Amino acid sequence: MWASAVVKYVCAGITKLKKYKEPYIRVNICWEVGEEKKCVTLPKEEAYATRDWVEENNGCVFWFQALPD
Repeated sequence: MWASAVVKYVCAGITKLKKYKEPYIRVNICWEVGEEKKCVTLPKEEAYATRDWVEENNGCVFWFQALPD
């Protein structure tokens, strides 16, 4: 699956908008914090935020894999 995005950039003093498609990346992530173990599939941004949360709470991420489309 692909998501559309618009990028604004300036070239030679002229502001331009460019539309492109970026992949919608999903990630399998498994972690353990204390007695809780969990495996889920999340959008990339949520998976990275979850990984940061797990590490901040002295947990362990033992599986982190991007999925192909």
